[in-house]
Amino acid sequence: MRRRAGASGRHGLRIGPGQPRRAAGARCRVRLALSGHRSGDGTLSHWLSWQVGARVTVVDRDTAFLQECSGELDVLQADITDPGFQPGQFDLVHARLVLMHVHEREDLLPRMLSWLKPGGLLVLTDAVMLPGAQLLHPHYREAVTGHFRMMAEVIGSDLHFANRYPQAFAGLGLTATGTHAYQPVVGADHRFTEFVEGTLRQSRHFLLTNGMRPAALDEVLDYVRRPDTRERFFELRTAWGRKPLPSPQGQYPDHP
Repeated sequence: MRRRAGASGRHGLRIGPGQPRRAAGARCRVRLALSGHRSGDGTLSHWLSWQVGARVTVVDRDTAFLQECSGELDVLQADITDPGFQPGQFDLVHARLVLMHVHEREDLLPRMLSWLKPGGLLVLTDAVMLPGAQLLHPHYREAVTGHFRMMAEVIGSDLHFANRYPQAFAGLGLTATGTHAYQPVVGADHRFTEFVEGTLRQSRHFLLTNGMRPAALDEVLDYVRRPDTRERFFELRTAWGRKPLPSPQGQYPDHP
């Protein structure tokens, strides 16, 4: 399920002037930065680089899984929550599933603006917890809500922080703002289904300690694996906006 609002382009998002695409034979003149704690193996960073034909700087506290691709990406080992972290200025700053998990999320938003060039694009994606009533199977509902309660209590995650992005971006003075929402479906996407099953398995100790019956959790894991199951887990919410240009209009030009 997808919902979108705001600017035009792929997922409602213009990456740069003229919406360049390597697949169309165009090369973008911007440099990109992916900032976060969980850059993983660099898959998304490679995709960004391929899309616009530019190098991507990947920031992570643990770069062990990024070493093999360090020749293709600019890999920077750092903690973005460190007040002394000053990576320079970039055309794009992107963080995916980062701010929802860090306690310094409120302070990071204005600091991220300082990492953008004038006219640069800030793109943030985080998960939003769905109301329990939207989850169909009663034990699946119990397991999922229990898992997100664990994230809030143990990690300090905020599963509703992304709801504030439109207002926060307006308060920061960003222009050309927009949002996009996507709800991946368990059972319709094999990889996502495996992710949900693995996530609930890892939450087993917390769920059982907090009152869920072992038989109920086993039923949920079987239910998730069933080919006819169609359930949601969370909503991925993306918001974007541009840092104003130092001009009276304060707008990013539509064409180079």
